[in-house]
Amino acid sequence: MHLKFNKDGVVQGSFGQAGTGGVLRDHAEKVIAKFSKSIGHSDPAIAESLAIKEALLIFSNLNLSNQQYLEVESDSNNMVCWIQKPLTTPAVFKELVSACITAGEVDGLAKAGINRREEWISFSNNGS
Repeated sequence: MHLKFNKDGVVQGSFGQAGTGGVLRDHAEKVIAKFSKSIGHSDPAIAESLAIKEALLIFSNLNLSNQQYLEVESDSNNMVCWIQKPLTTPAVFKELVSACITAGEVDGLAKAGINRREEWISFSNNGS
């Protein structure tokens, strides 16, 4: 089954009061979850990355990832590029982008472990 998280990060001006919000819907567009929160002063890229991170954490906490396919919609071209190609991420955003990637990846690994018959461990040769 397909789920879609529409999320957004909004900032007053180029750096000001900011907030994030999102709506998770199922394939029939039924609302499953919503969020809205203040994140203090921020810039647009940080607000967008925090919105993605929050959406992934909510999805993870709903325990749906072993049954559902999640699409996270973002209007931030930078965030999409950075998540797809983490090495292109500017240093100031690396921690947040990594948290967004890790939130989705770790949850998927934990869910996969539920039905594993044997222990699985993987090591990277490049240290990442």
